[in-house]
Amino acid sequence: MLIGNESRRLLLLLIIFLLTIYLRVNSAIGLCEHSFIDRNKLYNFTLASPLPKFPHGVLSEDGFYKVVENETVLWFQLCDGMVFNHDPPRCVMCSGCGGASHCGMECSALVAEISEDANNPYKGVIVRMSSSDTEHNCSLSVSVICDSTGFQGPTSMTKSGKCDYATELRHPSGCATVISFHKGGLGWFGTLMIIILCLFGAYLLAGAVYRHFFLGVNGIDVIPNLDFWASLPHRTQSSSVLRKQRLSPFFYTLLIFILFVVLLYSEDLLCIFGAFQGGASGGGQLVQTHQLSSADSQIVTLGVEKKRDTTSSTTVKTAAEATVVPFAIGKSEEGCNIFSGKWVRDELNRPQYQESECPYIQPQLTCQEHGRPDKDPSSDGLVAHKVVIRVVVDRTLGPVQVYIIRNFNATLMLESLRGKRMMFVGDSLNRGQFVSMVCLLHRILPENAKSFESTLDQSLTVFRAKEYNATIEFNWAPFLLESNSDNAIVHRVADRMVKKNSINKHGKNWKGVDILVFNTYLWWMTGRPMKFLNGSFDDVNKNIEELKTEDAYRVAMKSMLKWVRKNMDQNKTRVFFTSMSPLHTSSSEWGGAPGGNCYNETSVIENPDHWGSESKTVMQVIGEEFSKSKYPISFLNITQLSSYRKDAHTSIYKKQWSPLTPEQLANPVSYADCVHWCLPGLQDTWNELLFAKLFYP
Repeated sequence: MLIGNESRRLLLLLIIFLLTIYLRVNSAIGLCEHSFIDRNKLYNFTLASPLPKFPHGVLSEDGFYKVVENETVLWFQLCDGMVFNHDPPRCVMCSGCGGASHCGMECSALVAEISEDANNPYKGVIVRMSSSDTEHNCSLSVSVICDSTGFQGPTSMTKSGKCDYATELRHPSGCATVISFHKGGLGWFGTLMIIILCLFGAYLLAGAVYRHFFLGVNGIDVIPNLDFWASLPHRTQSSSVLRKQRLSPFFYTLLIFILFVVLLYSEDLLCIFGAFQGGASGGGQLVQTHQLSSADSQIVTLGVEKKRDTTSSTTVKTAAEATVVPFAIGKSEEGCNIFSGKWVRDELNRPQYQESECPYIQPQLTCQEHGRPDKDPSSDGLVAHKVVIRVVVDRTLGPVQVYIIRNFNATLMLESLRGKRMMFVGDSLNRGQFVSMVCLLHRILPENAKSFESTLDQSLTVFRAKEYNATIEFNWAPFLLESNSDNAIVHRVADRMVKKNSINKHGKNWKGVDILVFNTYLWWMTGRPMKFLNGSFDDVNKNIEELKTEDAYRVAMKSMLKWVRKNMDQNKTRVFFTSMSPLHTSSSEWGGAPGGNCYNETSVIENPDHWGSESKTVMQVIGEEFSKSKYPISFLNITQLSSYRKDAHTSIYKKQWSPLTPEQLANPVSYADCVHWCLPGLQDTWNELLFAKLFYP
């Protein structure tokens, strides 16, 4: 017989037992929860216990702080007018978390959006949450007082309640609990049916394979329990016929197992299948896609510089409705050009690190160590205001409307690079920017949590932040294409030559990089036609053609853009190109004494219309080729702002690789380096602008 009365009773008892386990497990879920709407589903998060270790330390730069109230802990991050929780649960429509959150990035869940209250402009964020369990009081009220100018770190925030650092927000099951549905969707029953049908299909397929290959059954008889399935349309037949249909005990065991798994792991299965129902949001910014909305969680948000919509809404924008730029957490102010400005003294905020604090600076760039007598050029900051034609940028408020460049945030940069690679590619000027970036980041890392290594020929240098599994790298490629100057140590070749169609020589090092920063300019400026090699450098009789500088440069740009289009994913990676770094080899360009250069210069050029000897035609080539690119290239136009800084070069204050002659010592102008820049100094500003374009494009 199919199932006897006794078996039915046992099966019923087993089901009741499983339901009891299910209800018991469900009731053990954490008590203090908050919710947010995503894809028409209302998710609950539960507060977990504090983390044993906090990687950022007490003086966290990026606004992480913990609020403790009634033995409940919550970890927030305030970023660009938004409040984010750190490290949300998995399976909440965000792919590739890789650990801690990226502020506003693909794995931050939006907790609240800040808006301005004219009556109380200095009040910050208030988040109220309550427990659904009446037996426990885990209500949480978070109040953050912040300055009306916007984001500030925890060291300058006034916080109410008991506040210190470090915990995480996580649902015990690993997934957020779906507590209700809005509008469409299959729901839990539809998901359950899909799972059962899939497992039933797997059962039929596995049984058919077993019966055919191991039992030698052919034809329609390979279907397991065929007699039973054939009898289903004729259930009205006599019980004597039905009793002939016998099912394997394994079949009942399988059904029980399926029921057990579905009940016990319903949240995880709903979460996983929900990604197929609604479509994963992918690796975009969630700033615009998540809004907190729950009847049990009241949100009052007050006060930042930008006005935001204060009307409550449960609508959620899909990823397709928002412009997704990798690594972006906000947008720059409309109409602002952060590359145009005025230099002023900023001794309060600069330098961001001391020369002696960064052991990675090459001796060619350590100006203080080599006797620079005047004030450190790094104390000058790009500081200015907004006007009709010219937009100037500053950290401090000016006499007119001000656009504030967000401070370089080392922790945010490292968090965004977690599990990723950033590479600078180009000549020694790009190496200087690479070293600047390393100096800006390494200061927040313990000594045993970082490394700095180079290949024997120094063509590839890698700084590794071990705890973040992140690398910042430099690849020596002065022409980007293969050349006879590719040895980073011995590269001073009088007869420079570039090989055509050779981008892959260096490009093999760029594959898998998430953020690329290119530069190439100075090495093309020989004053003579550039030699292009068709063939190999080992050929005895070389096939060489000569091209004008602009034409040769265009070949390099086309090759670079072609490589980028083929190898970089614009939905996950970013590519930057740094414009030409200006020289200050002739003081007559800025009205100085004839025969001079950057030597002994201690002030910036005040004339806003100053343009040095840099080639405008090369800039035109860049503009023409980049405008055709299918992959968006972020252009770091540092030429004009750097042209004002005749005082920031290394000049004579650097390591000299060969002894100076008496004639040179008598005339310092003759050996002053007016190409490279002191560190700390101007190139730190380049990286601040890179930071701004990366996170606020």
